[in-house]
Amino acid sequence: MFVLAHLSDTHIAPLPRVALGDVFGLRKIKRLTGLASWKLSRRSIHRREVLDALRRDLVEQAPDHVVLTGDLVNISLPEEFSSAREWLQAFGKPDWISVIPGNHDAYVHVPWDRSLGQWQAYMSDERAGTGPGGGPARARFPYVRRRGDILIAGLSSAVVTPPFYASGRLGPDQLDRLRVILEQAAGERPAPLRVVLVHHPPLTGLNTARKALEDAAAFEAVMRRTGAGLILHGHNHRDMVTWFNGAAGPIPVVGVASASAGIVHHGRPLARYNLYRIARKANKWSIQVTERGLDQPPGAFKTIRRYPLAGPGAG
Repeated sequence: MFVLAHLSDTHIAPLPRVALGDVFGLRKIKRLTGLASWKLSRRSIHRREVLDALRRDLVEQAPDHVVLTGDLVNISLPEEFSSAREWLQAFGKPDWISVIPGNHDAYVHVPWDRSLGQWQAYMSDERAGTGPGGGPARARFPYVRRRGDILIAGLSSAVVTPPFYASGRLGPDQLDRLRVILEQAAGERPAPLRVVLVHHPPLTGLNTARKALEDAAAFEAVMRRTGAGLILHGHNHRDMVTWFNGAAGPIPVVGVASASAGIVHHGRPLARYNLYRIARKANKWSIQVTERGLDQPPGAFKTIRRYPLAGPGAG
């Protein structure tokens, strides 16, 4: 039995002090709209005390590994990336936590060493000779981590977009590398359960164009060719389970609500995270999901529901 924990959209509060130079300028104008959104509504939704309570509850559950599918920060201030690094370090060691970025982690362009590079240890590729290295951030994905019978492939759909857009894109190079990774893993005997991490819901029709993964159809084409055992995402701040027909059968595509939501907002629930209990049974995988969440603000975390995920394409 392997227990995998999944949380997303932490939107770590509080927002650092914002200077005029942080929001003015053609390439920084999106921060101005994001700052307005934070002050008008988001700061009342995303609560640090809720996020820290979730972290304590998750640690008590003692999963074997944790994945965090993006949007750690809010408007991509360099100070936010540093705060998120400190929060991750207090959470656990890099070999216990795997992180991918979301659209808020690429709100505007920030140099790698002042942005995502702060979390590099939590996004490292553990294959020999394939460390992060240099070059553009997108060249570092997907990364691969292996935990026993579980293979984790972390993608980045985080790209800078215009104000009022929250879309994402993977790009053909990243998708081609993902295809190779998944095909090679599928050829192993016994094959690992292949878990794919992506921030945006990766299927067509799951979002408006303004918030969607732009190349979701291309991602679907890779899944039809390679298959996967489990696809995990965030972004929509909702609990979602969608099924996609992959190379060997249905693939569960699971989204989780925001990890820091302290109020119900536009139908989106209070803070949640998922535990996946994964076991190999004969030639199939058994996946049992436990959804844990805040019962009421400022209440405690409890089990909201349990349900199985199974299908002929699992693994």
